[in-house]
Amino acid sequence: MRYRKQQSVSLRSRAASAVRRRTEGFRGFLGEEKVRRRAVLILAVCALLTAFQAGRGLGNGKKYIVNSSGSVTGLYRENTDRSSSFPLQLEIRGKDVRSRKDLTLTINGKRTEGEVRKENTEEQISREVSRVISGLEESRKKKILLPSSLGNGTKLIWRIHRDRSGLLFLLAGPFLIWLMYYDDRKKVQSREKSHREAVMRDLPGFNDQLLMLLNCGMIFSDALLRIAEGYRLRPDRGYFRELIIGIGQEAGAGNQSLVRVFCQRSAAAGIRELSRIAGFVADNQYRGVDLTGKLEMESAALWEKRKMMAEEKGKIAETKMTLPLAILLIALIVITAAPAILQVQGY
Repeated sequence: MRYRKQQSVSLRSRAASAVRRRTEGFRGFLGEEKVRRRAVLILAVCALLTAFQAGRGLGNGKKYIVNSSGSVTGLYRENTDRSSSFPLQLEIRGKDVRSRKDLTLTINGKRTEGEVRKENTEEQISREVSRVISGLEESRKKKILLPSSLGNGTKLIWRIHRDRSGLLFLLAGPFLIWLMYYDDRKKVQSREKSHREAVMRDLPGFNDQLLMLLNCGMIFSDALLRIAEGYRLRPDRGYFRELIIGIGQEAGAGNQSLVRVFCQRSAAAGIRELSRIAGFVADNQYRGVDLTGKLEMESAALWEKRKMMAEEKGKIAETKMTLPLAILLIALIVITAAPAILQVQGY
C-alpha cells in the first residue's frame, strides 16, 4: 500500500515537472521579440475579424427592435430605397406545431420597372409563414413591426439570429500561436537530433586523434588546436568540426583558457558523451588525472555507440522501404496473374 502511494506521488511529481517545463518553454518562446510581434499581429487580426463578423449586416442604419423578454418585435432601416437583410430566428408555437427556423429576412428596396420579385425559397416553412414573410419583404416603411401570431392563433416568436462563427476567429489566434510554438519545438528537436548525430559520428575519430597527439608528447591545448586546423582545411566540416574550430577561435580571440572554453562549449552542446570527454580534460587540468588512460577507455565505448547508431538508422531505412516494396510486390502479382485469370474466364 505504501509502495502504491509512493508510486502515485512520483507520477504526480513527474507530471507536474513536465507541465512546468512546458510552461517555461512556452514563456521563453513568447519572450523572443520576433515571436512576440507575430503573436500580437495574429491576435489583432483575429480580433478584427471577430468584430467584423459580429457586426456584419448591421450597417447602413439597420437596427432590431427588441422587447424586455429579448424577442424581436420590429425592424428599422433608414434607407428605404435599398434592400436590407436581417438574420432572424423564428420560433413557431401552435397546438400541434412546434418548430424553430433560422432565416434571413430581406426587405426589398425601390424597384425599377420590369424587375422580377425574388420568391422566398426557405424550405419547410408553412404557407402562412411564407405569406407573412413575403408581405414583410414588400414593406416600404422604415420601421417594420413583426407579427406575433398567425391567423390561426399560432404564435410567432422572432429572435436575433446570433452568428457565432466569429468565435472561430477569436479561438484561431491562440491556436495559431500554439502551432507556431509546436513548429518551433519540432525544429529545435530536429536540430538537436541532427547535432547529436553529427557529434556521435565524428567524436570517436576526434577522441583517437587527440589520444594519438597526446601520446606523441603534445599538451591538450596544442593537440586541440592542431585538430582544429586540420578541420579548417576540410570542405566537409559539419556541426562537430565547426564546434571544435569555434572553440579554438574563441579561445584565441579572447585570450581565454582553451580548457575552460572547451568545457563551456561542450556543456552548452548538451551531449553527454562530449561532456564526459570535457570532464576528463578538466580533471587532467585541475586535478592531474591521467587523460590518455581515460580517453583510451572511452574510445571503445564511442565506437560501439557509433556502430549502434548506424545500425538503428539502417533499420529505420528498412522500415521506410517496407511500404513501397509491398506496393511493388502487389503490382507484380497483379501483372503476372492477370493474364491467367482472364484466360480462365474466357476473355
